[in-house]
Amino acid sequence: MKIAFSTTDVPTGTTPHVACTLPNGYPMLMTADFVSSTAGYSFTVTDADRSSWTTLPKSQAFGTSPDSSTGAASAQLAPVARISDNVGNYVTFSYASYSTFNNGVNGTAKRLTGIYDSDGTALLTLGLTSDGYITSANDRYGRSVYYGVGTYGTTNVSAPWQQSFRLLNNVSQIVPTGTTSPAVRFTYGYGQYSNGDGNETVPYLHTIAVPSPTGTGMATATINYDGSGYVSSVIDGNGNGTFIIDSSAVAGTGETTVEKRDPSGNVVSRRKVQFDGAMNQTKEINGLGQTVWTASFSSPNAPSRPSSITDGNGRTWQATWDRFNHLLTLTTPKGTVTTNTWSTANFALGELVETQTGSKTSTQYAYNEPSGQIAAVYAPIPGESGTGNRQATTYSYDFVGNLTQVLSPGNDAVSQHSTTLSTKTISTYRTSA
Repeated sequence: MKIAFSTTDVPTGTTPHVACTLPNGYPMLMTADFVSSTAGYSFTVTDADRSSWTTLPKSQAFGTSPDSSTGAASAQLAPVARISDNVGNYVTFSYASYSTFNNGVNGTAKRLTGIYDSDGTALLTLGLTSDGYITSANDRYGRSVYYGVGTYGTTNVSAPWQQSFRLLNNVSQIVPTGTTSPAVRFTYGYGQYSNGDGNETVPYLHTIAVPSPTGTGMATATINYDGSGYVSSVIDGNGNGTFIIDSSAVAGTGETTVEKRDPSGNVVSRRKVQFDGAMNQTKEINGLGQTVWTASFSSPNAPSRPSSITDGNGRTWQATWDRFNHLLTLTTPKGTVTTNTWSTANFALGELVETQTGSKTSTQYAYNEPSGQIAAVYAPIPGESGTGNRQATTYSYDFVGNLTQVLSPGNDAVSQHSTTLSTKTISTYRTSA
C-alpha cells in the first residue's frame, strides 16, 4: 500500500517536528523529525493504538522505486529503524547494504540483518546471501529457520526491466541453529505466466507443497493464472478448488464470481461479489442469484468505510465516520441511533469517550495518559433504564503495559470482583472476591 502525504516545511533544529498531511480515511499520524546526528530528518508514523514506526534518516534511505511505466527512479525507500509500543517498549532494526539485490534495479539496497530489544540484545538475526537474500532466521534461543533461494528467468522482457528474479524455493522446519540438511516445511514452485504486457512472461508462484499429513510424500496446493496474470484458481492438496471468474463483462460492473469445486469438478458453492473503483466491495450475490447485501461508500471523510449497508430483505443501516475511520453514528433500520463521541484532547487521532444508543444511559470510557490504555469503563447498571446511573470496571497495568488487575462490579454476595493476572506464566491467573 502506498499513501501520498505532504509537509509544509522541512524539520530543523529550531523546528524539530513537522506534521505531515495524510488523505482522509487513514487512521494514523505522521511527522518528519529532525535528526541532529545527520542534520537530516526521519519519519515517524503513529497508529491508533499509539504504537509508532520510525524510519532511518533520509540520508540513509536507499535506492529507488522504479516507475511502473518507464522504469525510471521515482522515490527513495526509507527502512524502519524502530518500532515502539504505547508505553515506550521498543525494538530496533539493523541493515546491511547490497548493490546486487534484485539485480540492482533499486540501486544499493539496505537489507534487514537483525532485530534487537531495547537493551541491544538480538532477538532475531538473519543470514543473507552475497546479493542480499535471506538464508536463515535465528532467534536468541538457538532456534533457526532456513531458506533456499533460486533464480528464475523471464521471457521477451526488454531492458531495463529485470531479466530474472531471485525467488524463495523452500523453508525449513524450526530446528536447532547449525542443523545441516534441515527438514523442509514448505517448498515453492514457479511457472511462466503472462504479465499482461504483450508476449512477456515472468515467473509466478505456482505450487506450495508441505509434508503430507499421511506421513508419506508432500501435499501440494496449486495456483493458476489467467492470461493477464491474475489468479484464476487455487487447488488445495486434496483437489478441492476455489475458482475466480471475471464476470464483470456480463454484469456491467466490477463483478467476480467465486466457485468452490470438489475434486471431480462439481460446483459445491457459488457467490458473486462486486466492487467499486476503489476496490470496496459493494455487493454480494449468493448461488441462487439472490442479493445478500449491498453497500455504498459515499463518505468523503472515510472513503473505505460503508455509508450504508442493505441486507437481502431491504433493511438498511446508515453510518457516518470521521476522517480517521472512527464510527460516529450508526442508524438501524428501525431508526435507532447509536452515537460515539471521540475526544482529541489527549491524542490527535481521538479516543472513544462515550457510546450512547437512543436515550439510554451511555457507556463512558477513561484512559491512562499518554499510553492510551483503557483505565475504566462506566457502564449502565443492569435493571435500570435511562437513569444515568453507571457502575465502573477499572483496569491496572504493570510498567511494561501488561494488564495486571481488573476490578469489576460485584453481586448480592460481594460488592466488587477482583481478577489478578500474572505474566510470569501465560496460563496463570487468580480470581477473588
